[in-house]
Amino acid sequence: IEGMRDGGGGGGRRDEDADSFDGPIDVTPTHLDLGYKGYSFRIVVRADQELRMLRGLRNPTPEARALRESLINRHVRGAMHHSLIHAVHTRHPSSSYVVRLARRWVASHMLSDMIPHEAVELLVASLYTEPEAAGGGGGGGGPGTGGGAV
Repeated sequence: IEGMRDGGGGGGRRDEDADSFDGPIDVTPTHLDLGYKGYSFRIVVRADQELRMLRGLRNPTPEARALRESLINRHVRGAMHHSLIHAVHTRHPSSSYVVRLARRWVASHMLSDMIPHEAVELLVASLYTEPEAAGGGGGGGGPGTGGGAV
């Protein structure tokens, strides 16, 4: 990336590509944020080797246990959560708007620090996947749809 910015590489296209990296580039221990052609990207490197190593320890220290739990939460449970929410949003397009509204409601009541956004997403997903949770009793199809097959 820096080579593209500095004019490295070859061909006439390099000037266009170098100008496309107009956003900030921030490197942290957990991820890389960069801007490209007006879009922001966050790149997270999975730590599968570290997880295997920590899982193989016979007598892990408390720090090793905490690191293992942190990596599992970030990489394994986070990926599962993303897949679940993506499936709900794909099947029920209005669910993304409901999640945004619910997050805004939580923030307006100053509860953002107490309720993680993943919990809000799961609560909304339960409304779409479990009609009984929405008080519909049996029809389903999501909140405000008036029933119908799911």
